[in-house]
Amino acid sequence: MTNQEFIKVVAAVAVKDWVQRRIMLPSVVIAQAILESGWGKSELAFKAFALFGIKKNGWTGKVYIKVATEQRPDGSYYNVDNTEWRAYDSWDESIIDHNTYIATRQLSADILRYEPIIGNTDYKDVCELLRACGYATSLTYPEKLINLITKYNLTQYDVIVEECEKVSTLKIAIDAGHGLKTAGKRCLKKLDRNETREWVLNDRIADKLEALLESYNCEVLRVDDTTGLTDVSLSNRANKANKWGADIYISVHHNAGKYGRSGGGIEVYYYSSKAERKTQAQLLYNDIIRFTALRGDRSTPVKKYPYAVLRKTNMPAFLIECGYMDSVDDVPVILSDAYATKSAHGILDFLVDELKLVKIKEGAVSTESVSTSFKVKIIDDSLNIRAGAGTNYDIKGVIKDHGIYTIVETSGNWGRLKSGAGWISIHSKYVSRV
Repeated sequence: MTNQEFIKVVAAVAVKDWVQRRIMLPSVVIAQAILESGWGKSELAFKAFALFGIKKNGWTGKVYIKVATEQRPDGSYYNVDNTEWRAYDSWDESIIDHNTYIATRQLSADILRYEPIIGNTDYKDVCELLRACGYATSLTYPEKLINLITKYNLTQYDVIVEECEKVSTLKIAIDAGHGLKTAGKRCLKKLDRNETREWVLNDRIADKLEALLESYNCEVLRVDDTTGLTDVSLSNRANKANKWGADIYISVHHNAGKYGRSGGGIEVYYYSSKAERKTQAQLLYNDIIRFTALRGDRSTPVKKYPYAVLRKTNMPAFLIECGYMDSVDDVPVILSDAYATKSAHGILDFLVDELKLVKIKEGAVSTESVSTSFKVKIIDDSLNIRAGAGTNYDIKGVIKDHGIYTIVETSGNWGRLKSGAGWISIHSKYVSRV
């Protein structure tokens, strides 16, 4: 893991927690994690998932025992053997507990030890207070934190939080086409024995896009029935967006017409005769293709067509056919959760560029999750495969062969296996990148 990758991992949790609880300024939390864990390579970070050197102090969870090195007021050092340190199941847990520790550690029955730090937005002041309040014994602790914050421009993660008060809020209407009970509108049975309904595929992409947009200065309105039970009329969908005053309209669909043959691919439709609308549709198509690569055999993938939701809406509107439900090529792709995630990220990139969206906080779906696939070699003798990204998910299997595996999606210190078997920890304790 590079230094920048480490910063992003810590920042994702630090920013989210700051937005929710306003305890520790993200720049300081990141600097502390760098300093105290040696960029995630210290013994505590490696063996106890602890990015911060917090001693047990009433902690009822896991502990890790190792020597502690302390500094006296005169500058000399001394060791304390068999010191118990807090241990965790993930770095995310370590970051959250660190902030909770700052928020709850008491100096006396009615005085919080770190009260001057809680919610403080002056990073230099916070760094000095950490030393003054007794968090660290090192005489140079504040100076080291400030240097790290300056060198790596960590205050950018503080600005993300404050920007929400400085930018206008844009309105985005999202439409998952059709409904669960709409006649037809399903995957071809010989290609998908479950005959997955189109609305399910549409809704999955719409949900992911909505979650991604939580990070930006916008509001989202779903104009379809998000339960799928009602196929809302096209006029009602358009009217709902018009009445709300949406700035842009995105309708998500999946196509048919291949009848089990090869070919297929993504298409983007627009209706307005304005030259800029065709250009926008082409940019939207390009962004989705960049993430999904599902070109198929479309000779004209960007088209003008009078679909009702394109004709009846007052704002720029685009309808996306995200692949063919009866294409032998497309079906195995569009059924995967990874494809839905990539599609959502492609649409997101278009919206960010087109509307000049500003990221103001961390959202529910990380943009890191669809970056670049990579291979890892298992160095642990027995590595669990879990149903999701975390130890709270069920164990689905165990890897014991020290083999090489491909990771196609990441979430913190977890990676999803290309085989679809599940998720494994990609911490350097268990794997090495190939």
